[in-house]
Amino acid sequence: MPLFLALALALQHGSIAPSPTTPPSGDTTGYWQQRIAYRIVARLDERAQHVHGTAELRYVNQSPDTLREMYVHQYLNAFRPGSRWSAVDEREGRVRFQHLAEPNYAYERFTEAPTVDGAPLRVEYPYAPDSTVARFALPRPLPPGDSLVVHFAWDARPSATVYRRQGRRGREYDFAQWYPKVAVYDRLGWEANPLVPAGELYGEFGTYDVTLLLPTDQVVGATGVVVDGDPGWERARKWGTVNLAANAYGAVPADTTAVPPGYRRVRFLAERVHHFAWTVSPDFRYEGALYRDSIPVHVLYRPGDEAQWGNGKAVGYIESALAWLERIYGPYGYPQVSGTHRLEGGATEFPMLVMYGGMSPGLVLHETGHIYSYGLLANNEWRSGWMDEGLTSFQSEWAQHLGLPARARGEAPTLGDAPHGYRALAHVPPLLDQGTIEQFRLDQIGRTQPIGTPAYDFSEFVIYNQMVYGRASMMYAALRDVLGDSTMVAFLHDYYARWKYRHVDEHAMRASAERVSGRDLGWFFQQWVHGTGLIDYALRDVRVSRDGAGWVTRARITREGAYRHPMPVGVRVDTGWVVARGAPLADDQWVEVRTRERPRDVRLDPRHLTWDWDRRNDGRAWWPELGGSSARVVFDWPLLEQYDRNRELLAVAPTAWYTDPGGLTPALRLRTNYQGWIDRWEMGVALPPRAPAGRHAPAVQGWVTVHDPRLPFLPGPSVGRSAGAWLLDGVAKLEARRTWDASPFLYANGPRREWSIAVMATLPYDRAWVDAARWADARVIDASASFDWRSRAPRGLAAGVRAIGGVVDPREAGESTRDFERVEVEGSLTRRLAAWRQVEGSLRLFGGASNDAPAQRSIGLSALDPTETFENHLLRGRGAPVGERVPHVLASGGAAVRGYSPLLRVKRAGSANADLSGALITPGRRSPLPQLRIGAFADAAWAVLDAPGEAPRLFASTGLAVALRGRLYDRPVSLRVDVPLWVRRAGLPSAARLSWVVELGR
Repeated sequence: MPLFLALALALQHGSIAPSPTTPPSGDTTGYWQQRIAYRIVARLDERAQHVHGTAELRYVNQSPDTLREMYVHQYLNAFRPGSRWSAVDEREGRVRFQHLAEPNYAYERFTEAPTVDGAPLRVEYPYAPDSTVARFALPRPLPPGDSLVVHFAWDARPSATVYRRQGRRGREYDFAQWYPKVAVYDRLGWEANPLVPAGELYGEFGTYDVTLLLPTDQVVGATGVVVDGDPGWERARKWGTVNLAANAYGAVPADTTAVPPGYRRVRFLAERVHHFAWTVSPDFRYEGALYRDSIPVHVLYRPGDEAQWGNGKAVGYIESALAWLERIYGPYGYPQVSGTHRLEGGATEFPMLVMYGGMSPGLVLHETGHIYSYGLLANNEWRSGWMDEGLTSFQSEWAQHLGLPARARGEAPTLGDAPHGYRALAHVPPLLDQGTIEQFRLDQIGRTQPIGTPAYDFSEFVIYNQMVYGRASMMYAALRDVLGDSTMVAFLHDYYARWKYRHVDEHAMRASAERVSGRDLGWFFQQWVHGTGLIDYALRDVRVSRDGAGWVTRARITREGAYRHPMPVGVRVDTGWVVARGAPLADDQWVEVRTRERPRDVRLDPRHLTWDWDRRNDGRAWWPELGGSSARVVFDWPLLEQYDRNRELLAVAPTAWYTDPGGLTPALRLRTNYQGWIDRWEMGVALPPRAPAGRHAPAVQGWVTVHDPRLPFLPGPSVGRSAGAWLLDGVAKLEARRTWDASPFLYANGPRREWSIAVMATLPYDRAWVDAARWADARVIDASASFDWRSRAPRGLAAGVRAIGGVVDPREAGESTRDFERVEVEGSLTRRLAAWRQVEGSLRLFGGASNDAPAQRSIGLSALDPTETFENHLLRGRGAPVGERVPHVLASGGAAVRGYSPLLRVKRAGSANADLSGALITPGRRSPLPQLRIGAFADAAWAVLDAPGEAPRLFASTGLAVALRGRLYDRPVSLRVDVPLWVRRAGLPSAARLSWVVELGR
């Protein structure tokens, strides 16, 4: 085979990939890692609120390279202005450390220049002004097998007002990152990355011998075992026993560190760890036990938290987590485990130690799991966070019966509060399925990134979390389905036994999985780690035949999604499902299933054990005896979103509207969707009870629209595409639209950008139905393009531009076809003026011009044009109650000058709209009701009315307003009543004294 072809095939199946640590064999033969040993003495100076530290680092070069420089991390410098962390926060619209002032921010500073062999070293900060990475040239080359000793002296202070895996409050201190931590040197060189939000830690294994000098009443917890001094646990004990395990590492030389007055000395020793963290508080309560009668468990928590932590509860959670982890990995590899209550919420893991912001079984399962995957199995969290975050998320779900097999068996617990009241009427999937659907949606809208992306290259922090936690957990669940439960456990045992106390990478993990399973899994890791996509297989054909005393079912399945999987094919007989698997590398195949009984149904993945995203194509509905999945029919409860994970959802509801020609018109509306946003079809049919004068019979009316359809020639939903056709109240409307979300961020507080193009036709076909004041008797076909931008909060800036051009074909005899154009530009600024009252001011500027636009496409002085409000049954038809009988109900738009008739159209206009409002009633966060606001407004426009011979005029109004704004259950709502107190007549025969602005989200 030619070399280039061999390389191409190897890359296709994922057998060649960068391997920072693992030898080509995929085993530990030929593996190397550097060896380090720290001897640290640190004194907590509570008056200065920092630690004074000195350290001796012995560094052994076990690599094949000669080293001429060294890098160390000073992680606390991330939590201050000027850091890369603060720059990322600023870019994504978060405010944490970038504006902190002295004495609130964190720092780690050398108090003396580091030395080697007595020679001072010149420290450089290559990412300045960020100072989380320090570099210095070595005074002599360090060849393979040689060692050196570096001496450090420094001060370290956690942040005081904003916590992130470190912090200080009063006499409580969390020292998670606090010492000059030597960077890892692996096969890719020095791994010295500035600390940013998307990314964590990577450290060299070694020995940490740490002496802490603490005020005498402080209680301390740390990585390692206590080998000298009193940590304060016995006097703080509230439950259980104190077990120090001081002899875990054998005899330790005596500690001769001098102890200042008012202090005591506590010495910790930890071996085969890659980080050392500690925490102190004089108020800690202690509880402890011996797991398996041999491993001490230490818990430190604050007074007042006994209900969540006390009486052995937290100790029991840790012991249960260890029992589960030992079952799936192997024996715990450290001599103790500690859980402490930190200042920040959430939790962070370290070798032998977890700092918790709260206490729950799931949190303990996840974070204790990190002592295995990250602690004992030390992947580079900068490059491969999926190896620890995804794996711990997966194993936690497995332990808690939250995975797909447990869901299929009905064993998964219910998460979250059950809906109540009116909301309980809605049909929605369980929370677990809602999270799955969000993962599917991210891929379908093009926001996923490969989980193997380095942390600092993810587009935003939440996408990083979604990928390395959620999507990576899905990967391990898919691997479990490929391997089976027993082989999955055997793989984890092999992986742990070979690689504990070592650095691991994708190559090490894959080699263990292939070694145990006996399968080539290159295709699996290549797609899940280095690609994006979803699993989707379709059942295309089924053939059933007799075979002696039994039956043979042959099912043709095709791969529709990007990812491959050994898809289960199930044949249901009277005694249950008989399942066979397809080949993962075949895109179109026949799968054969033999049964003794006659088949009753055939489905793909009948037990729902895979991440097959579209379950609608898993069956064949047209075959009488082997029916597919049907839609679920529900009542379309107003204001409630309803959807299903497994099937199309069909929501049915009656509706009605009134027009003078047709009377009170009943209609039936059907709305469908899949997973909430895919294939959103709306269909309606209406039968007016009477006909206009001169017509013999009322005409049947109707409409059909679709958003984000799944088209047969595309692998997923057609995101951003929509189309519709309407035949209502004498007007036919056709529209096709495409939108693009060009926002740099999906979740972060960043600018929002959206492009849109559309083609539209409005074709009046029966003037007896049409409101002649709103609609010209002409066929109009136009194309439009728009761009909308909104700044990140709280800046409150927004801008938009829209251009429309089209053709007008008048129906009147003697009038010729003409072109028309229309352009609009607007910008707005919203500011909160007094946060404690929720007082808000806004200013909108608008400019627009049109040339020969028909009435239905012209610019409104106060309202949107009729084409844009066509789908609103309350505003469309002739004689509609709020369109004519209450003539100043309007959908605000155009120049938006309130107090004038919505029938007034302009050729050109420049306007300003100012509002000032305050919250009168603000419901709680969980309330289904919107906010009630009161305020005042002022509008002014210099405009030319759309009529022959008109000159520019000034239109203006001021008044008071009452508004409902926010969400009403699941719908965005803005309902506003404006009461003009003064309206400039501007030469008009009359001016309004009341107007409504009604915008009710779909």
